[in-house]
Formats: sequence, structure tokens, C-alpha cells
Amino acid sequence: MEEQGNIDTENYFEAGGASGSLFGGVGVGNDIDDDLSFNDTDDLDRLSISQIDSSIMQILEKGVDIRKYSKEVGRELKEESKKQLRAYEEQEEALTKLHEDIKDCDNVLAQMEDELSKFKINLGGIHNDIQELQSTLLNMSISLNNHIITEKQLSKIIDGFVISPTTVKVICEGEVDSQFLDCIIDLNKKILYTVAHQHQKDKIKSFGEIESELDMLRLKASMRIREFLLGKIKSLRALNTNVLMIQNSVLTKYRLLNHFLIEHHPEAAVEVRDNYIHVMRHYYQEHFSMYYEGLKGLEQPIGDKTDLIGNEEQAKMNIFGQSKPAVKDKRNMYNIGSRINVLRNEDDRALIIPLAEEAQKKIFFEELLRSYLLALVDNASSEYQFITRFFVSPKVRSKPAGIDMAKMIFAHIFDPPITAGKAFIKAYVETSFDALALLLCVLIAKSHKDDLDNQQLQSHHDAGSLPPLLGPFMEDVSKILLPRFREVMKLHTHSIKKLQSKSKNIKLEAHPHTSVRRYSELTVSLLKLSATVDLPEVEYAMNELRTQVHEFLQKAAANNEKYQQSLVSLINNYDLIVNIIQEHEFTDQEADVAFWRQLLADTVYEYAEEQLRTHFKYLKECVVKYEQLSDIHKIDPKHLNQVILQFNKDWQKQISNINTSIIQSFSNFRTGTEILHAVLGQLVIYYTRFHNLYDKYIATRKSSSSKSNNAGDASGNAGGNELTHIPVKVKNVMIEAKKYRSNF
Repeated sequence: MEEQGNIDTENYFEAGGASGSLFGGVGVGNDIDDDLSFNDTDDLDRLSISQIDSSIMQILEKGVDIRKYSKEVGRELKEESKKQLRAYEEQEEALTKLHEDIKDCDNVLAQMEDELSKFKINLGGIHNDIQELQSTLLNMSISLNNHIITEKQLSKIIDGFVISPTTVKVICEGEVDSQFLDCIIDLNKKILYTVAHQHQKDKIKSFGEIESELDMLRLKASMRIREFLLGKIKSLRALNTNVLMIQNSVLTKYRLLNHFLIEHHPEAAVEVRDNYIHVMRHYYQEHFSMYYEGLKGLEQPIGDKTDLIGNEEQAKMNIFGQSKPAVKDKRNMYNIGSRINVLRNEDDRALIIPLAEEAQKKIFFEELLRSYLLALVDNASSEYQFITRFFVSPKVRSKPAGIDMAKMIFAHIFDPPITAGKAFIKAYVETSFDALALLLCVLIAKSHKDDLDNQQLQSHHDAGSLPPLLGPFMEDVSKILLPRFREVMKLHTHSIKKLQSKSKNIKLEAHPHTSVRRYSELTVSLLKLSATVDLPEVEYAMNELRTQVHEFLQKAAANNEKYQQSLVSLINNYDLIVNIIQEHEFTDQEADVAFWRQLLADTVYEYAEEQLRTHFKYLKECVVKYEQLSDIHKIDPKHLNQVILQFNKDWQKQISNINTSIIQSFSNFRTGTEILHAVLGQLVIYYTRFHNLYDKYIATRKSSSSKSNNAGDASGNAGGNELTHIPVKVKNVMIEAKKYRSNF
């Protein structure tokens, strides 16, 4: 190798290797392995002609000897080649070992390739096994689901009609309590399930056997429920029993037991129902009869047939000829007073008889009736609610059959209290002459009827939510009371007619008649009551009574010897009526107010005219006479002089006499003042008219005198016809009249 490395530089350049020496021995000719030869086309390709020329040009520019430079380069290449050979020799063992290691790796990789090929084959087998397992698992899952479904269906069937021994023992031997109730509910479910699945009877072998056992248990349960309910119903008969407490705490709590009887043992359910109806019918009959009697003992009597409007006060005598003390409240027979508050009372509690008796209270009948109706409605409502919950199963409660059943039971139970209520009212009506109480009772019954109707409208979705019979009962109450009200009002009217028949012997005094005061108070009371509701019966009765009172006053007033006294009596009576009505703020829109007010105004006007006829007759006659003349010259001056003279002489005295007469006739300040003003006002009007006649006459006479003087007539011919007196001025009369304003 060393011989090959000793290459002559010149030969090298001659051989064309100069280009290789220039680049640090990139190519070494034959001194190195063919792999390191510069003749490799790849190395030559990397050297471009431009690069070679550039390197040579740089050497030449430096002035370097190329031969010398090439020898030096050749020497360096040899040294470098030797270094490379020594390095290769040093790494020979390592390279040999690396070569062996690579061969070993190749062998290992070949073995691994064989193993992987085998593993791949094994994986293919496992994949097939997994697919088989998945198919098996799918089949098992389907089978499991089928088993679960079958188990559920079978469990449902078993739970549907199989009863546990505990349930059987409780139903047959246990106490009737909440546990017993739960067992009955469970038994009911089993029976209903059995009935609903009769079509599976042939499929399930034990179905028939279990059905017979359930039927036996049904009969046993029905028997025990029947005994339990009949026992509880029987306990309602005991005295002082709190029926409401037993209903709510016992019967309502165990109402599902009765529903079980209704569904599964109708005969026993009917027996329980009939026993309950019998017991409760007797209970309500007894208690409402006692309540009715207790209310009667609290009644405050108000008048009788002797206390009608037209009847005169008479002392009632006992068998020994002594007058009996008055025990009846006659004033409230006509004056409604605080009695009207019964219509505004919002307290819905009925009277408690022992407390009222202990307080020694006497109560008007309308309050007693209201209390009875409150007790009736309250008990009826709670009883009907209990009936619908206890005797009607939920599934038919809102259906016509269920509603009819509840109404039938309620009607049987509550017929006695309703009958007793009617008897209570009829007993009062037969002897009552209190028109106000009768009308108040009508309004109370109507109010209860309206409340029931409103409740029915609010619960329209539940047709059976309100007890029957109560609405018709309230209507019957009104039908009982209204005819009696009309009859009593006719009796009042007839009593006034009786007064008319005696009117020839009756003289109206200055003070109002007793019957007129009664009539006024009764009218106000009826107006107050009729303001709450429109009742034609009330309006008709008031019109009839008003007509009779007016006719009586006219006939009685005519019996007075003096017409003026008749007018005074009429005014006092009319004024009393108007004042009493006006005190309660009724206006002319009311027929009675307008009627009596107009009569009062007309009579006051007539009275004023009568006063003037009495004290200033000459003045009135003069005015009326001469105002009708078409020619003012026809007035008699002598007559005018007489009127002027007489008026000037005593007009102040006559006004004083008028004032005195009115003071003596009318004790009412307001009425007397108004009448005095009316009379004096009429006087001023007549005197003003007289003054106008006087002024016209004077003006006419002056005009005639002027014409006569121009014609040359003697002035003495008319001297006897001239007015010799001057009348008092109208202003003076008005001033005098004002002095009497404060006399009342």
C-alpha cells in the first residue's frame, strides 16, 4: 500500500490529477480505495469549472510556484492518507464487532418476524373465538331479558291476587284500625285485579282456587266492616253525643271501609246506610225541635191585633177588671230602629239557647228565624259533605247516580228539620201582626237563598257540592211569610177605614193623630226595607195605606167647626209625616215623600189665604174686585179711602194677631216659621197689588184733572171723589214682617 502511495507529483499532474491537488487531496489516484478515488463521477460533478478556475487564479495572483505548491500539497495528502489508514486499522476490531452485531440483529429480527407471523395467525383464531363469544352473549342477553319480562309478568299476576298470611290474619282477627284499613285496601286491589283478569282464568291453573279464597275473605271482611260501622252509628244515639266529632274522627277516617261494602257487598252497605239514615233523622228531628222550642222561649212579643195603626189605645183588663201591664214592645211594631241591623249582621253563628236564657235576653222573631236558618244551613252543609264522602264512592261522586244517591240520603235525614222550620214559621205567622218582622224574615230568607245561589255558581264544576232542599226551603219560607205580610198590611189599611167610619165623631186636634205617627214610622220602616230589594207587595201595600190615611185625615178634618182649625190639623199631621220621612234622608223620588210634601205645600198655601181672609179680608176683596176691572176710572175712591184708612189703622195689630195665632196653632219651630213667612209673604203680595192699583188710580185722576182744567170745568165738581188718605208704604209692611222671623 505504501508503494502505491508514493506517486510522483509531476506524473500526477501529467496524469491529469492537478485539479485534485489544488483541493487538499480530495482525490489521491490509486493510493486509496476505489471508494475514495477522485475519479468518482459524483465528486467530479460537484466541482464546477468555475470553481477550479477561480482557485488557480488565486494561486497565480499570489505568485506562488505551482510545481512547488503541488508538491507540498501532495506531501500533505500522503500524510493525511496515512492518518486515515492508521485510524481505520485502529477501528478494525470495532467495525468487525459491529458487523457481527448487525448480523446477530438480523438473525433476531428474522426470528421475531417468524414469531410475529405465528402471533398473527393466533390472533386470527382469537378473533374468531371472540365473535363466537359475542354471539353466545347476545343469545344469553335475549334469554335473560325474556326471563326478566316473564318474571315481572308472573310477579304482577302473583301480586295481583295472592294475599299474604299477615293480611288474612289482620282481616279475620285483628282490630279495626289503620292496619285493618290498609289490609282492606289491599284486599280491594286483589279483588279488582281478579275481576279485571277473568280472561286469564284458563291460562293460570291456580286462578280459580285463589278466586274462591278471595271471595271467602271478602265475605269475612264485609261482615267485620258491617259490625264495626253499625256499632259506630249506634253510638250516635247516645245523649249529648258530639255527632260532628264522630263523623270526622271515626266515620270519615274509615270511609273506605264503607266504600268497600258498596263495591263488594251492596246488601251490607244498604243496611249501614239505612241505619245511619234512621239514627240521624231522629237525631236532627229531636235537636231541631228542642232548638225550635228554645227559640220560642226567647221571643220578644210585639203587638197584636189591637195594635194596628187605626186602633186606639185601650187598656186591657184581666178577669178582675184590672188593667194588665203592657208586656209587648209596641213602639218597634212601627219603627224599624236597630232591627234592620239583622240584615247587616255578618256573624254567621247561631244563637246558643242556654247562653241567651242565662242572659235573660228577649229577641225579636226575625233574629230567631235568622238563627234557625243559620243552624239549618250549617248542619245541612256539614251533613251533606259527610254523606257525599262516606256514602258515595269517588268514582261516581260527580256522576248523576252518585249525586242522586247523596240527595236521596240527605232528603231522608233532613226532612224533619225542614218540616220543623216550616212549622216554626207558620206558628208565628198565624198570630203575628208585626209587618216589619214578616218583611225582615222575607229578606233574611231571600239573602240565604242568594248566598246559596252564589255558592252554586262558584262551584258550578261540582254539581253536587251543595245540599239540596235548602234553596226550595228558602223559597217556601218567603211563600209562607209574604201572604201574611199582605194580610197584616190589609188589616192596617182596614183599621184606617174603620177610623173613617167613625170620623163623624172624631175631630182632629192641633196635635197630630196617633195613627198618623204610627203610619209615618211604619212608612219610613217599609221604605228602608224596600230599598234593599224590590218587592211589588210592599209598594202596593204602601200605596193602599197612604190612600186610606189621606182620606181619613180629610174626613176627620172636615168635622172641625172652623175651616182654619181644619187646616191647622191637616198641616200638623202632614208636617209630622214629612218630617219623620225626611229625618231618614228620603227624597221626593219616593212616591210617599212627594205625595205628602205636595199636600203640605197646598194646605199651607190655603191656610195662608185663610189667615188673610180672617185679618185682611177687606184688602183681599178690594184687590180681587178692582183687578178685574178693565177701566181704572170705575174704582170707587170712597172704597179705596176706607181700605186705606182701615189698613193704616190696624195693620200692625193684625200682623201681631196672625203671629199669635200661628204660635198657638203650631208648636213645631220650623213649621211655624215657614207658615208665618208664607202668610206674611201673601200679605205683602196682596198689599203690593193694592198699592199698584192705588198708584194707577192716582195717575189716572191726575191725567183727568189736567184735561178738565184745560176745558174750563169747575174744579169743585170732582172734589168729593178725591182720595183723602195715603196708604202705608210697602217697604214699611215688609220691615214689620221681618220683625217676626225669630218669634219661633
